[in-house]
Amino acid sequence: MGEWALHTGSMVGGVTREGERTMLKVEFKLNARGLKEAILKAAAQAITKRVENVRCPEHGHHAHIVASGSTTDNVDFKVSGCGEKLIQAVKARLKG
Repeated sequence: MGEWALHTGSMVGGVTREGERTMLKVEFKLNARGLKEAILKAAAQAITKRVENVRCPEHGHHAHIVASGSTTDNVDFKVSGCGEKLIQAVKARLKG
């Protein structure tokens, strides 16, 4: 029973005020025995679609989302970013 991670990133356009391209990252850290990579990839794409337009109003950055849990029914989302406004906006999108 090994733990593995699927990292996916998607360039969703835009540049920061400093001219850097930003990337929305969704990361899964699951004890994923029996799950297929395609299922996790589809979940990451669904999350990306839900929050890809959410950016920090001050810096233009995306959040970093880590989904972790022991089963697909017990997944916890950790959201981090450059500011509290960004983090709260992403959490609201994930709930809604």
